[in-house]
Amino acid sequence: MAEIGVEYNLLDLHRETLNNGELAKIYDMITQTNEIMRDLIMIEANDGTGHKHSELTGLPTSYYRALNQGYPKSKDSTKIVRDTIAKHGGRFTADRALAKLSGNQAEYMARKEMNFMKSIIETLATVTFYGNSDTDSDQYFGIHTRLSVPSGDRTNAGYNIVDGGGVGADNLSMVGVVHSADTIHGIYPKGSQGGLQIDRFNDVLVDDDSASGSGKKFVGHERVLEQDMGLAVPSWRGITRACNIDVSLLTPDISTGADLGLLLARMAFRMMGVPGKKVFYANATAISMLFQQRMKSVGGQVGHKEVDGQQVYDFQGIPIKLCDALVNTEPTVTGTFSPV
Repeated sequence: MAEIGVEYNLLDLHRETLNNGELAKIYDMITQTNEIMRDLIMIEANDGTGHKHSELTGLPTSYYRALNQGYPKSKDSTKIVRDTIAKHGGRFTADRALAKLSGNQAEYMARKEMNFMKSIIETLATVTFYGNSDTDSDQYFGIHTRLSVPSGDRTNAGYNIVDGGGVGADNLSMVGVVHSADTIHGIYPKGSQGGLQIDRFNDVLVDDDSASGSGKKFVGHERVLEQDMGLAVPSWRGITRACNIDVSLLTPDISTGADLGLLLARMAFRMMGVPGKKVFYANATAISMLFQQRMKSVGGQVGHKEVDGQQVYDFQGIPIKLCDALVNTEPTVTGTFSPV
């Protein structure tokens, strides 16, 4: 369980829970292509395997008054939301004799654990963007699912969806996140440690799956890896999405397709004044084209800065981080977008 009053992100939690220092380094390494899985602030859920919170839907009305006259009553409008937690993981068994043949059993098993860790991280990163518990109850609501209906109304979450102008099914999105406990954060079950858990069972008798029902067994090492995680968004003002960026139309000189710098600027405007750690997330296609467009249009490169000890690219002072979970095959988002 995390220390009360201290904000932990996912990387912090895994440095705590993966008490094997080498595995913590591996987690650090394999999240570098899905950096939202390092950055999300993690908070212990308050409702068992779910998290209830109040979501602001409207501000109270304020008034002028004259002397000897009172103010009418007013209040903000909120709704109670319960976000769910997904349980995701896997299990594998390795023949002890095969592990011994490797010359280093511990290293052999660590490599296999790393492959499962990578699979779990990639899956949860995908769900963090695209998950929809309405269509798959094992998932949680992702950022794209929450930002799927555009609106020109500044009081509506859809206002934070920016249109890249693309059509068809070869679109990508860039995402802006303001990380804080009041905007968007991850959740893990009440009373648990959070982060990836690894149970190790060495020298156990294992059924021979290739000869089901035969009663044959061998001695093996078994591992169970599991991570319980959900996503809560107390304020939609902490998330923004530039969608409908047609991959096939993107060009360095912006003769066709979206101007990625302009889209980032519009997203930055929507995050302005929202307290927290601001980050842009994009896949390699978008980041590469952003570089090319900036070099063509303004004769300069995207900036870079040091964040948490690492050199990262930035736009208007906001870090741009890689997320391979963002795909190039998103369908077109339709509706009424804000023109600004």
